[in-house]
Order: sequence, then structure tokens, then C-alpha cells
Amino acid sequence: MTIQIASGKEHDRNHFVEVMENIKIKTNKKPRTRPLEVLADSAYDEINIRKYLRRRAIKSNIHINIRNRKYPKRGRPTRLEYESYRKRGTIERFFAWLKMDSGK
Repeated sequence: MTIQIASGKEHDRNHFVEVMENIKIKTNKKPRTRPLEVLADSAYDEINIRKYLRRRAIKSNIHINIRNRKYPKRGRPTRLEYESYRKRGTIERFFAWLKMDSGK
């Protein structure tokens, strides 16, 4: 897990690359710096983010944000595996629990 602290006015996607660069996944050998897959909601549906993940050979499982797409995208369709994407709910509930607990 990695944490990036920023102003509440900024959107999380502005710090996406910084967070990804700081990831260290513990293994029995040398820690990995590249996850196998990224699960993110439609707020992270941005060309720069998708290009970054593709360049690092990381699978992106990001829901399409229809507000960003005025016209249907041409070329290779974006990947979205619903079974894997549903696991995001666990993480969202975890953050909701943290926010609720810190408000006491």
C-alpha cells in the first residue's frame, strides 16, 4: 500500500503516476514495483493514465466515463472485466470505514 497526501481541492487522478511510482509489492525475493492490474473507477478514465499503464505493461480495469467521450472511440476497445471490477467495492467500503471512523 502506498499513500499520497495532497490538498482536498485536487482530484486524486492528478497524483496517479506518483502513487504508481511508489508502489512496492512484497515478495519472497526483490519487491515488485509494478502491479499486475489496476482497478479504478471512471474518474480515472483518462488517455494519459491509460497510456502510462500500457507503457508499463499493467492491465487497466477502468470503467469508461461517458462524459469524457463525445464520440465513440475508434481502434482497440478498452478492457473492462466486470468480475474483477466488482472487487473494487471492498476497497471503497474500506475507505468509507476509515472516513467514518476518523469523524468521531
